[in-house]
Amino acid sequence: MSSSLTDLKENYGLLSKEQFMNLLEVSRTIHSTLALDDVLERIMTQTNAILSAEASSILLMDPLDKKLHFRTTTGAKSKELKKFTLDMGEGIAGWVAEHAESVLVKDADTDERFSRQISEMISFPTKSMICVPCKMEDRVIGVIEILNKKGQKCFDEKDLLLASLLSGFAAIAINNAKSHTQTRKENSLLKSEINKKYILIGESAEMKSVFNLIQKVSKTNSTVHITGPSGTGKELVARNIHYQSERVGGAFVPVACSILTGTLLESELFGHEKGAFTGADKLKLGKFESANGGTIFLDEIGTLNHETQIKLLRVLEERQIERVGGNQLIDIDIRVISATNEDLPKLVQEGKFREDLFYRLKVICIDLPALKDRKDDISLLAHRFLDQFSKDAGQTMTRIHQEALECLVAYSWPGNVRELRNTIERAVVLGEGDVLTLEHLSEEIRKNEIDEKPKSSLALDNADKKHIEAVLNQTGWNKSRAAKILNISRNRLDRKIKSFEMKAPDYL
Repeated sequence: MSSSLTDLKENYGLLSKEQFMNLLEVSRTIHSTLALDDVLERIMTQTNAILSAEASSILLMDPLDKKLHFRTTTGAKSKELKKFTLDMGEGIAGWVAEHAESVLVKDADTDERFSRQISEMISFPTKSMICVPCKMEDRVIGVIEILNKKGQKCFDEKDLLLASLLSGFAAIAINNAKSHTQTRKENSLLKSEINKKYILIGESAEMKSVFNLIQKVSKTNSTVHITGPSGTGKELVARNIHYQSERVGGAFVPVACSILTGTLLESELFGHEKGAFTGADKLKLGKFESANGGTIFLDEIGTLNHETQIKLLRVLEERQIERVGGNQLIDIDIRVISATNEDLPKLVQEGKFREDLFYRLKVICIDLPALKDRKDDISLLAHRFLDQFSKDAGQTMTRIHQEALECLVAYSWPGNVRELRNTIERAVVLGEGDVLTLEHLSEEIRKNEIDEKPKSSLALDNADKKHIEAVLNQTGWNKSRAAKILNISRNRLDRKIKSFEMKAPDYL
């Protein structure tokens, strides 16, 4: 950009110091803001000053209607101009857009391309004009139109070159603004997809407490340790912390510590140099280096051996790693989030886990409740999974029958949210119809309904049994009619009969 200004001054010694400084100001303007209308207006205002023009406009091409729209206008009639559009080839601006060539018009009345319609409608007599194409990657995206040199003078060749340079500045500003808008749109879509895929669901008091902690720790770089039974969503919590933090632009790298042991685990975590051990035929970057600038999630951290625990402690304290077989310390910028479903304090007491590492990991601790302890969330989770898997499988199952929902809520869910998720997926894939019913659930979950009940419910069961028996006798043990009167499904009635060990009278 500066070389262009130098060439211009060398070739046209009449370029004043004021004009040169104004051009430098324009070059600074295009990088001062990403608000397109603001930067274009400032460029055109400076254009008027540089070229001593009465008015100027930037017309941008609409890719849909292929018309030129007055995007930015300056001068006495600027507001009126914004009401008009030009077709390709219409007027001098339309001709420049169509042919991608600059035009210097010293007397508009003598140029057959000049269209007087707009000038007459806004009562602005056009005497002389410069019109230059505004290009992006050799494609015309609009034109800059500059009208009437002040002091009854005409524009000249030097003015035309200045205008061409200014159109380049405008193109850069437009490109910057469009790129910024596109990036924001892509980031918004990415964030939306991430939120859909890794959404945490819950309205229970237990989960609201977890959400509150996630929000707080996401604003920091503190080390976080997540505890809770298997299947409660520890990695999901870790991802939410990462995606809500300033590290969202970096990688989220999960590591299952229990899968590998010994040298293979250290190689996976810290990488290795070529020839470090048999099979290490090339240099390999470890998970910590891959997570540089982002977050590393160490799942099942209680399974780490003693030597790896020592190396991890140094990483946490020094933020440096050393590859297996190497002797160089490598600086890393990472956040560490760990998780376990084991009792780490007990492992510390037994000497299986380093106490100093334990306290270094749990700077902030988030404890996830078992699903049976947050039953208020089961319906919410089940419907969310149903919607997800129905869409994925192209199914029409969109509702859960009340009986099935009651059965889901009553179940103890030893596998927690993961087990509920798998249960709903199985029901959608193998089931038929629009409604998820008891028949879509496994026998293990359904039998929960006839499991032993507390003594306090025995009296209620006895009354229930008598009522069902009376209705069955009334209908001559027609189970379909009896179920309709009782307002329950035929299958549930069968389970009640089995549960109460009821039999039809011999005379039926």
